[in-house]
Amino acid sequence: MTEDKRYLFISAIHGQFSGLENLLALLRYTPGHDRLIFLGDYISAMGDNLKTLQYLYRLSHVEGVWVVLGNHDVALQEQIRRLRRKESQPDSLTGQPNGPIRACLSTPER
Repeated sequence: MTEDKRYLFISAIHGQFSGLENLLALLRYTPGHDRLIFLGDYISAMGDNLKTLQYLYRLSHVEGVWVVLGNHDVALQEQIRRLRRKESQPDSLTGQPNGPIRACLSTPER
């Protein structure tokens, strides 16, 4: 007898990486068997956003996992687009490219 696949829907993680790990353990999520659908809002002003996004990125490559963007995630994308547009324009005081913005977006944390 074949066991039916479960469909697990998760949303509003808001950077709570350890909470996500705990939830998946509690649900006894089985990669490749269960279907895991993330419904957005992975980041917030506080929380472990980078670790959460890296984990979701790795999970997104597992068969049966889908990741959909929420309003917080779309807002972050839009903010990054605005910063990139601004950095391509010269600074109003110096006439030089907005280098500090470029450095902020491209420099990894130490």
